[in-house]
Amino acid sequence: MDAPKREIDAEASSRLSQTSASRSLQSHVQLPRTLPPIRTASPQPRTRVSWSRRMEESLLEALLKAQREGYTYLERGSFRKNRWDVVIDAVQATSPHPIEKMACINRWKRFKKSWILWLKHKDEVTAAGWEWEAMRGTFSTDHATELAYFNTRPEMCEFMHGGPRFGPLLEEILGNKYIMGTRSRTSTSTVPIEGGKVEEEACSTESIQDTKIEESPKVEGREADIPLPPLPSTPRVRSSLSSSTRAPDGDNYVAVLKRSATQSPTDKRPTKTPRTQTAKSVVEELLESDDTPITLETVKARVFAPGKLAHMNRGEETLYAVTAFLREYNDLLPSHLKNQEGDIPYKLWSPMLEVFHSTANCQTYLALLSNAPRRLRREWVCDKLGLPGCEG
Repeated sequence: MDAPKREIDAEASSRLSQTSASRSLQSHVQLPRTLPPIRTASPQPRTRVSWSRRMEESLLEALLKAQREGYTYLERGSFRKNRWDVVIDAVQATSPHPIEKMACINRWKRFKKSWILWLKHKDEVTAAGWEWEAMRGTFSTDHATELAYFNTRPEMCEFMHGGPRFGPLLEEILGNKYIMGTRSRTSTSTVPIEGGKVEEEACSTESIQDTKIEESPKVEGREADIPLPPLPSTPRVRSSLSSSTRAPDGDNYVAVLKRSATQSPTDKRPTKTPRTQTAKSVVEELLESDDTPITLETVKARVFAPGKLAHMNRGEETLYAVTAFLREYNDLLPSHLKNQEGDIPYKLWSPMLEVFHSTANCQTYLALLSNAPRRLRREWVCDKLGLPGCEG
C-alpha cells in the first residue's frame, strides 16, 4: 500500500514542479505581441495663395528682369528652373505667407493664357473693323454687335470692359506672339468680313506637347468655327487710338476723347438740355473750343452744379473720373515721387487707369473731388496705388 502511494505522490510533485517552472518562465519571458499596422502619413493639402495686386506685379517684374538677363527658353516661352528661386524671393518679399514655386508657375500660366486670348481677340475685332476705345482700354463697336460677338465668344468676355491686367508688362515679356502647341491639329475655317468677303484662317484645335512661341498671323484661329457677327451698314464712329495696348501719357489720353468730325448722317444724338448736361458733353465741348483751356477747375465748375452728378451713367462717370485724374495726378501725388523733370513717372500712376474700371471707384473719386479736401483724395489714391508715405 505504501509503494503505490509514494509513486502517486512523486508523480503529483513532478507535475507541480513543471507547472511552477512554466509559470516562472512566462513571468520572465515576454511573448511577442502583434504589431499595430504601419500608418502612412496622409499628404497635407496645398495651401491656397491669396494673390494681391502687389504680389502679381512683383511676379511679372521679376520675370521681366529674368527675360532681360536671358533666362528664358525663347523657343518655348518658359523660364529656367534656377531663375524661379529669384522670382519666388521677389514675391515672398510682398507676402506675409510662404510662397511655393508651383503657386508662382500657375499664376504665370494664368497670365500667359489671358495674354494669348487678348492677342486673338485683338486680331479678330480689328479685322472686323472695331475701334480702339482708350477710356476702357479695349476695342468696341455698336452695342448689338458687341453682344453678338461675346455671346459666341464667352472666353473673350474678360475683355468686354477692359484689356488684360498688367497689359504693358505682359507685352514687354511676351510681345506680339502666340503660344501654341508644337504638335497641334489645324483646320481651316471661314470668317465673314465686311462686304460679304470670306477669309480663310487656320485654327489650332488641340495642343499636345509643351508650349512654343510663334509670331501671330494677321488673323489667328479660334477653338471652334463660329463666324463673327456681320458689321452694321452704318457703324458708329468712336474715338480711336493706335492698336497698341500701351497706355499713352496724360495729354494724349485726354486728346482721344474728342470725337471724329465725320459722323454718320444716321447717327442721331439726343439733344441735351442744360439740366442734363454731363461730364462727357462738357469735356467734348471744351476740347472742341480753341479759346477755352480745359482745366480741372473749368470742368469741375461746369459739371458739379446741384444734381448733375446724380445724372451720370457708368460711361460718363469713368470718362470724367479718368479725365480729372489725368489733369491733377502730377500735383495730387506727393512731390517726392517726381523725377528730375518734375513729373510723376508713368509706372507709379498708371495702375489708377485699371482702378477706374470699377464704377464704385469712379463714384468714390468723384465724390472726393467734389466734397472732400485734396488731402483725403491724395490718401485714397495712394492707398489704391499701394504707395507708402503719402499721408502728407
